[in-house]
Amino acid sequence: MDILILCNQNDAIANGVYQQLIHHQENVCRVTAEELIYASSWNHSLTEKGKSNTEIILQNGTIIRSGELKAVWSRIRFFQMLHFINEADRHYAQTEMFALYVSFLKSINDHLIDPVHTYDFAMEEENILYLKQQAVHAGLPVLDYHFTSSPKWQSSKDLIPVTLSKKSISSFHKKAPHLIWQNQPALFTEATSDIVKIWMAGNTIVEEKTVAPKSALKKLSKNLKKILLEVHFAKTSEGYKLSAINTFPVYAPQPVVDALTTLVQQKKNQSV
Repeated sequence: MDILILCNQNDAIANGVYQQLIHHQENVCRVTAEELIYASSWNHSLTEKGKSNTEIILQNGTIIRSGELKAVWSRIRFFQMLHFINEADRHYAQTEMFALYVSFLKSINDHLIDPVHTYDFAMEEENILYLKQQAVHAGLPVLDYHFTSSPKWQSSKDLIPVTLSKKSISSFHKKAPHLIWQNQPALFTEATSDIVKIWMAGNTIVEEKTVAPKSALKKLSKNLKKILLEVHFAKTSEGYKLSAINTFPVYAPQPVVDALTTLVQQKKNQSV
């Protein structure tokens, strides 16, 4: 096979790219995390020069050889070994499976669409502060936040509480909308409206409105080393500001799927 797509079974974006590649008559194979979990065998080897090779034989007889691949796009972030009933056994099995998978990706690193970054590879939740820090470095405006634990601290009237329990929301706004009682730490943010979503696939940017410089968006993608991003901008009194970054979107519009398909094909052609 020339192209390998690795994803979970119900990954709409990966499945869309796979169908596009089939339509273009590419020699492509889609392998799910579930198929990898129940693979018949994994074989890792190292040459005398330190080059690693991997061979995986799936239950259906499909053989994946790292040396034959030209382009690989991985959308698998972690494995759920639910067939291990005991929690300790399940955690250990998932760790072992993850180690096997990373070893495989390292053996095909030159052919990956996205490079391997093991520091955040298995995280189920993003480090929001890190993502927004990179947005600032890219030159994008980011929502203002203020955290306080000071007794009876008076916040700016332009800021509103980020989170409140449902029971306390109404009473909070009626009695003291900008007052923090003693020993009650809270996080405040700017009031926002009109969320705009922007999708990025490499250098292709799909957006509903022009709310941010394209050069800054591309720099953000470069900083995060991600070819696929979903970025949210919220309208404030000072204009649109970045409110959230999703590095693993589960949905993308058709132009993004088309752009991702082109990226995979370009990667394959570079390896010819």
